Amino acid sequence: MLIPSKKNIENRGVIKEIAIFLLLIFCFSCFFNNEKTQYIVFKDGKKLQPYAKVIYKVSVERQEVVYWIEFPDKERSQLYKLKKCIVANLNNWGGEADFILLWKIRVEVVNGKISSPGESLVNVDWFRWHFSTDPSPSYLPTIFWGVLLFVTIFGVIPVVAIVVAEWIRIRKEKIAAKNSGNSNKK
Repeated sequence: MLIPSKKNIENRGVIKEIAIFLLLIFCFSCFFNNEKTQYIVFKDGKKLQPYAKVIYKVSVERQEVVYWIEFPDKERSQLYKLKKCIVANLNNWGGEADFILLWKIRVEVVNGKISSPGESLVNVDWFRWHFSTDPSPSYLPTIFWGVLLFVTIFGVIPVVAIVVAEWIRIRKEKIAAKNSGNSNKK
């Protein structure tokens, strides 16, 4: 019978503590996320052009919403507060924003959905913001296609080459066996 050493028992304890700590952080971030991101694009027919990404940080206790704006190819803006703000909970709040567009707009979130910003401007999800807008506001599509090309070159092509080589080897063996069978009949 194996008796665990004192060092192994201590290592297991440390590993358990780290696992519990990471689990708590994960759970805490899932249940207490008080940020909401809005991706705004210009829509011209089917063409989508990125306008701005707005991140809202909601505080129910203080009854306030602060936000900052990230325009493509520009630095992140300073922190702003929504005016005339009413916060029921993290998924239901509203207020007036002065700096998102050239005019003052009312931002409302009802059941977790952000209101539309206005004429020819629409909200899109994270995926469409990064992969369906032209020009793309990030390097994600480039990275995605690069990884796909890498996997194709170094993953799929060698596998296909191995399968073809194996098929050729088996075919040659069958032909050799058939030829040797024919030479034995003579």
